[in-house]
Amino acid sequence: MNNKLNIKIGSKYHNIFLQNGFYSHTIQKMPIHKHSYAEIHIVTNGIINFKVGDTIHSTTNGNLFFVPANTYHCAITENPNARRIAFQIDCDEHRFLKKQVQCQTVMDFLNEIEKCKTTKDYTVVSAYISLFFSQLYPEGLQVHPVDDYPFLFREFFSRRYNEDLQLSDLAQELHLSERQTERLLIKYTGHTFRQELSTVRIDMARYLLSVSDMRLTEIALLVGYRSYSGFWKAMKKHKSF
Repeated sequence: MNNKLNIKIGSKYHNIFLQNGFYSHTIQKMPIHKHSYAEIHIVTNGIINFKVGDTIHSTTNGNLFFVPANTYHCAITENPNARRIAFQIDCDEHRFLKKQVQCQTVMDFLNEIEKCKTTKDYTVVSAYISLFFSQLYPEGLQVHPVDDYPFLFREFFSRRYNEDLQLSDLAQELHLSERQTERLLIKYTGHTFRQELSTVRIDMARYLLSVSDMRLTEIALLVGYRSYSGFWKAMKKHKSF
């Protein structure tokens, strides 16, 4: 069985070649050889030694081992119970890489491979391959703090509009001073903290009225008003009802 997947990993699409070593997990005796593409081995059981040139690399359960393209190598083991998964990928990396992942994750991957033999659905298998590739290349993952303030404001109010909120709560979440927070709120929403909170609450109240038979007193409590009079004043300001 030979299959090829085209998977987007990060910002680039890669061809993944699934051949016999992917579907048949026993270690077959094979002379030293090389591939046109890089190869990733995932050890699922036992200890497997990879001979690369004159060097022996020892791997065990949960190890990922990356062999660059056009590199002579072979897998060596005297343990008949040793198992591995192998697939090729069109990757330009020239380093030998080894990485440990959780053994349960590898076993879950193995189970998904068995399933796709019957279902022919490689969706979950592709997700695991992307995961393992990112484990080998963590430098390809870039983490940045979110500085999209309109997004952060929407998220904050949509999650917490029913709480007894203060400007300090938002400032603390953004790691800013209250003065900076209020200034940014006005810049991006046109509202002060209290105005924005009231707008979100009344919008939610309007929605609840349109989809339910709840009484106004119930809705008032649900959207964060502790008294009906406060809710009524906000309604009149927004002219929503």
